[in-house]
Amino acid sequence: MLLRRMSLSNIGIYGKADAEADVFNLEPRPGKPVVLYGGMNGAGKTTLFDAVSLCMYGRDSIEPRPSKKEYEHKIWCLMHRDKTGKRSHTASATLDFSYSHGGRVADYRIRREWFGDQGRLEEELIMSKKSSGRYRTIMLEGNPQHMINSLLPRSITRLFFFDGEKIQDIADTGNEDEYIASSFNSLLGMDLVDRLHQDMGLHILRTADHGAGALMKEINCMMVEKRNIEKKIEDLRTKATFLEGDVSRASRALAARKDEFFKLGGGMAQKSQNLVAQKAHTEQKIKMVRKGIQDLCVGTMPLLLVPELLSQVKIGLKSEMSSMRSSISRSILDLEFEAVATALDVDLSQRLMEPEARLVVVRAARDIMTKRLALLPKHKRQTFGFSLEDADSLIRIMNSLQRERNFDDLARDYDSLTESLGEIQTMLDASPQHDDIGPVLSAMNEAQSEMAEIERDLESVRALELRESSRLLLLNAKIRKILAEKKTADRDAGGLHMARKVQKVLDDYGRNLRAKKIGTLESNILNGIQRLFHKKDLVNSISIDPNTFKVTLHGSGGRIAREMLSKGELQMYAIAIIWGLARTSGRPLPFIIDTPLARLDTSHRDSMVENFYTSASHQIIILSTNTEIAGSYYERLTPHVARSGVIEYDLQAGTTHIRSGYFGTEKSN
Repeated sequence: MLLRRMSLSNIGIYGKADAEADVFNLEPRPGKPVVLYGGMNGAGKTTLFDAVSLCMYGRDSIEPRPSKKEYEHKIWCLMHRDKTGKRSHTASATLDFSYSHGGRVADYRIRREWFGDQGRLEEELIMSKKSSGRYRTIMLEGNPQHMINSLLPRSITRLFFFDGEKIQDIADTGNEDEYIASSFNSLLGMDLVDRLHQDMGLHILRTADHGAGALMKEINCMMVEKRNIEKKIEDLRTKATFLEGDVSRASRALAARKDEFFKLGGGMAQKSQNLVAQKAHTEQKIKMVRKGIQDLCVGTMPLLLVPELLSQVKIGLKSEMSSMRSSISRSILDLEFEAVATALDVDLSQRLMEPEARLVVVRAARDIMTKRLALLPKHKRQTFGFSLEDADSLIRIMNSLQRERNFDDLARDYDSLTESLGEIQTMLDASPQHDDIGPVLSAMNEAQSEMAEIERDLESVRALELRESSRLLLLNAKIRKILAEKKTADRDAGGLHMARKVQKVLDDYGRNLRAKKIGTLESNILNGIQRLFHKKDLVNSISIDPNTFKVTLHGSGGRIAREMLSKGELQMYAIAIIWGLARTSGRPLPFIIDTPLARLDTSHRDSMVENFYTSASHQIIILSTNTEIAGSYYERLTPHVARSGVIEYDLQAGTTHIRSGYFGTEKSN
C-alpha cells in the first residue's frame, strides 16, 4: 500500500474551501522513503494524523467506538471555525492511495464529506478507482465502507499509525500483551482457521449416529434459532436501509417547507411574540420614567427651574447669617467686658502693682476692646427673618438639589423609550398575518414530526439489530461448547475418520502457524529492539506466550523485568512491538509517525533517525516539531527525504497553510 495524497477542507484549523483545500503530497521516491512535514505545536500535525484514519473508517476510526451522538459531536467540534467563531457547514477529507491486489496495482480515492445544517449532521462516503487517467466512482450495492474494510482491514492499518499517545500507553502501562492479542489472530488469518474448524465440527456432529440423538436435536434447534436470528438481523438491516432513505427524503421535505415558511415571512412571524413582549416591557419602563418625572415635580424639583433666583436667595441668607453672628458676638463682648476688666484689676493687685499703674493698664484694655467692637459690623435689618438654624437648613436643601438626577436625563429616557415603542409597533404592524403563515407553519411542523418519528423508528431498528447480534454471539458460543464436548465423546466413532483427521490437521495447522508466526514475531520484535536500543547487548532474546501473548525479555544475566528498563528504552520497546507486528503481517505498510522524538533522550533519538526512519518501510511519513527533526538529525535524515513541507498557522487568518521546504529552508527536497 502506498499513500499518495491527502487533502483537508474545513477540518480543524485547515480552513480552506474544498476547491482550495490544503493538499499534502505523501509520495516517496526511489531510495527516499521519508516524507517529512514540520509544524509547531498547534499548527495541525495531529489533525492531519487523525484525519487519515477518520477518512478511511469514519466512526470506526475512534477507539473505543463512540455512539452516533458522540461521533456527531466530535465532527461538529472538528469543523473549522473562523476568527469570529462562525462554524463552516461543510467539511471533507480525501485520501488517494495505491494498492496491490492479485499482482496488479490500482489507484483508489476515498472521500468522506460532512454536511451540517439546523443542528443536523449528514455524512457521505464515496469510493473511487482510477481508470483512463481519472477517478470514477465505484457503484456498490452495499455500503462503500464494506469495500474499504475488506480491502484495508482496520486491524491491519492501525499498525501503521505511530502516535506518541499509543506508544506512551504501551510503555507506561505494560499492556503490550493486550495490544499483540488484539492484532494477532486477524493479522495471521487465524479467525478463518477457527471458523473452518467449527464448520468441520458441525459436519462431524451431523453425521455421527451413535448415542448423539439428543445432542443433535439440541444442535439442530440451535441452528434453526441461529438461522432465524440471522434472518432477523438481515431484515432489520434492510429495514434500516429503507428508513435511512425515508429520513433523507423527510429531511429534504422539511427543508422545502422551511424555505416556503421563511419566504412568506415566517421568521418575522416567529419573532412577533418576542416583539409583543418587548412592547409590554417598553411600556412598563415608560410608566416608570413618567412616575420619576412626576415625583421630581412634586418635590423640590421646581426650584431648579429658577437657578438665578435660587442663587440670590442663598447669597442673602448667608449675608443675614453673618450679620446675626456679628451682632451676637458684640452682645457677648459687651456683657463680659466689665467682668474681664474687674478680674484684670484684681489680678494686677495681687501682683502688687501700684493703683496708678493698674488704672493705666485697665484703661488701655478698655480702649483696645472699644476699638475692636467698633470694627464689628453693625446689625442690619433682616430681609428673610430666619434664625441661624433655619437659614443653615435652607442652604443645605438648596445645595442638595445639585446632586439629584437631572430632569433632562429622565426626559431623554422618555423620548428614547417612546421612539423604541413606535419602532416595535411598526414591526408588529409589518408582521405577516397568521392566516397567511398558519397553514405553512402547520405543514412544516408536520414534516418535522414525521422526520422525528422516522428517526425514532430507525434508532429502534438499530437497537433491535444490536440485541439480535448479541444473541447470535451467545448462541455461537453455546454451539462451540457443544461441539467441543461432542468431539471428545465421538473421538473413536467409525465412518468419521477422515473428518476427524481433517479437524486434527486444522488443529495442527493452527498450532504450527501460531508457533511459526509467534517465532517470526519474536524475531522481528527482537530485531527492532536491537536496532533501536543504544545498549545493543542488553536484550539477546525474547519469548511470547502463545496463549496469553505475554512478552518476556532475556539478557545475558537472565530475565529482564520492565522495571529494569529506562523510560527511553520502554519507548523503544513499544515501537519495536508495533514495528514487529507490522513486519510479521507480511504486508508492505506505510508508517505515519506523529511527534516522533518528543519523549526520547539523545542516544535513542540517534537510533530512531539512523535505524528506523531510513529503513522501516517503503514509505515513512513523519510529522515533527522544530525541536525533534532538527539540526544534526535533519542533516542525517535529508539523504532519505523524498519531499518535505512546513505546516504554518496564520494568526491573522485563523487558518493553517502549507509551504515547501522545512524549518529554516525554502526549497523542497
